Amino acid sequence: MKAIKYNLVLLLGMLFASCNDWLDIAQLGNETEKTQFTTLEGTERVLNGFYREMMSSNLYGAYLSQTAIEAMANRFVYNDRGINTSENAATMIEELSNHRYIEANIESVFSAIWKSGYTLSFRINNYFKSIAEINLPIDTDKKNILLGEAYAIRAYIHFDLFRIFGKTYEPKNLQEERLPYNDLDFTDKSEEIVNKLYSLREETTENFFKKLLKDIRTAESLLEKSDPILTNLDAVTADLVIDDFYMNRNRRMNYYAVLALKARVLQYMGNTEEAAAAAEEVLKAVGEGKPFQWHTALREADYTFFSEVIFGIHYLNMYTDGNSRYYGSKVLSGYFVSQQMLNNYMFAKPSGHDNPDVALGDFRRECWTENNGTDVGTGTNIFGEGSGVTKVFVQKRFKEPANSTTQSKAYQQPLIRLAEMFYIIAEAKVEAGLYDDAVAMFNEHMERRMVNEIYRFGHTNNPIDTSDPEIKNALMDFIRKEYYCEFAGEGQLFFFNKRRQQNTFCDSNTANSMLQIQDKEKAYIIDIPTIETNI
Repeated sequence: MKAIKYNLVLLLGMLFASCNDWLDIAQLGNETEKTQFTTLEGTERVLNGFYREMMSSNLYGAYLSQTAIEAMANRFVYNDRGINTSENAATMIEELSNHRYIEANIESVFSAIWKSGYTLSFRINNYFKSIAEINLPIDTDKKNILLGEAYAIRAYIHFDLFRIFGKTYEPKNLQEERLPYNDLDFTDKSEEIVNKLYSLREETTENFFKKLLKDIRTAESLLEKSDPILTNLDAVTADLVIDDFYMNRNRRMNYYAVLALKARVLQYMGNTEEAAAAAEEVLKAVGEGKPFQWHTALREADYTFFSEVIFGIHYLNMYTDGNSRYYGSKVLSGYFVSQQMLNNYMFAKPSGHDNPDVALGDFRRECWTENNGTDVGTGTNIFGEGSGVTKVFVQKRFKEPANSTTQSKAYQQPLIRLAEMFYIIAEAKVEAGLYDDAVAMFNEHMERRMVNEIYRFGHTNNPIDTSDPEIKNALMDFIRKEYYCEFAGEGQLFFFNKRRQQNTFCDSNTANSMLQIQDKEKAYIIDIPTIETNI
């Protein structure tokens, strides 16, 4: 990183160029710094502003949820047969799917992610400074929530910045100076801030994760004392306004979301045992009379699996944005998945059985995909396999349900769900050689998703031998397949592949299920944007 001169200072200039002194007039939560922290309501609005920033298309409103990060995992069809590749969306899908990250329009995507992520970190740091200086008289529980959520958000965004721009957490990479963890304590002198920012250019990966875990543990300690989700079921289930701090806690960084984030980070660091322990604590909050419940097909139509969301953003444009991406004319711009991908990999048939459209009962396929009825290509299908037209499926995951009682749930972008915790535990069991336990967990989840028993391990059509020397690889392959099936539009598949350094990927643009990754560094490591390096 010594060869890389991070120009984070320019971020400050871009953020506050219109102000004579950004320390005095920083726009946070649509109020000036002079007035926003003088009332509890103003302070709450500043914190709400952080969630609004997370909703931007540069972050979890698009790039880090439904679009760019999913294309990097090769989820979408971009094949030019029948697709108008002149449209920017299709071009972006193709370039990201082929890991051409240095193309100008693609570099702009990563520059936007970088800039928005670090901008948010600056705002959070200033928030901490202002709360400490003004010392608004508020009760302890409310202050713990105000601070705990902010620490957790800072950790969340830094971790995803690292998962995009950093390398795997391995001994060979720990001393590499890659990207900074912005936890600065601001002072009154802007020149001192500049000096501190510049010093961050020599942040090692090891130190980055020490700071990351410190923020997570701070948030955990604060919220453990005061988060109403621990004592009041209505804190999740009540259908009240989003900015009510004591309701809709699964739309905010609640205590369990912090534990889930800790599990995610520890797993990335290779500490599978502690990751599983954190995930287990989250799953203890599952069941009737508890904050979270497993989704079932018997529930009202709910494509976001709202009851399983540990943390998500409430995004009022979710339906309209999703509709524009996956329906209408945009279907011909690349935002759909092929029948081949669904049938040959995600919901592949067991030996000796046909594979009907609804994948023998797997509720995820039935719930989240539908045949869009659009002909793609003429005289040949999009893969050039002969006459006829291959079916393509659009994601209806973010389509607004017809039932008015569930429409509000369509505005939820899940960022952490119960299923991920379940598979963190399962992966830890596989790594520990507890194959029978892992198989039992897999079958439990397949039953939960209403998967026909012929798909489950141990069935005559899907036999399993836990003494087989290849059993570990087979079970890890199953977990990977589940990430394809389970986390559509959530941005977690690419991170799984990167963490595991997968040598192949499932490509929606070929009739064959798996393609070889020729250059893992090219596929998984994104260069630091030139807005930071070209100074």
